[in-house]
Amino acid sequence: WLGPVADCWHYDDPDNLLIGIYGEIWVTVFKLKDREVLRAAADRGCWSPMAPMPSRIDSPQIQNTDSWLEKFEFIHLKLSPGVGVVVPSGAFHSLTMTDGDRILMNCFMIPKYKGLWNVPAANYSFYNSTWQTEDYHALSQLKKSSIFRLWDTKKLGGYFEGSKLEML
Repeated sequence: WLGPVADCWHYDDPDNLLIGIYGEIWVTVFKLKDREVLRAAADRGCWSPMAPMPSRIDSPQIQNTDSWLEKFEFIHLKLSPGVGVVVPSGAFHSLTMTDGDRILMNCFMIPKYKGLWNVPAANYSFYNSTWQTEDYHALSQLKKSSIFRLWDTKKLGGYFEGSKLEML
């Protein structure tokens, strides 16, 4: 990710590794178990007409003045160059930049078919049987396998968080 981006509370379906490459980037990540309460019946975040939370947590004053924050566990840290954080599947998070002079790398980690299906540590994960039907999980994996195969055999395609296919 390059350049400026509006602050955006959201969650991603896959587990996500964020690594700061250049510039000042602050990340806030809430506990996965609190997703549905934080979502407050809104959409998954950025694209919802209802903002589920304050636009940013970028100072101790905000952390002290928003009393609802003390009810939830979260981490808030600076991603200096070379510093990374794993954001679990479905965990609300946001990135805040002081300016647009930044580079962030991310890597979505998508498990193999049923890799996290009944794993207790993944109870709140998008890939657990609690959150998806078996049919959905199978079709999702078939789609991803097809996209990967197109790339491997014909160098055709692009892949973004499990849903976008385009010519490169």
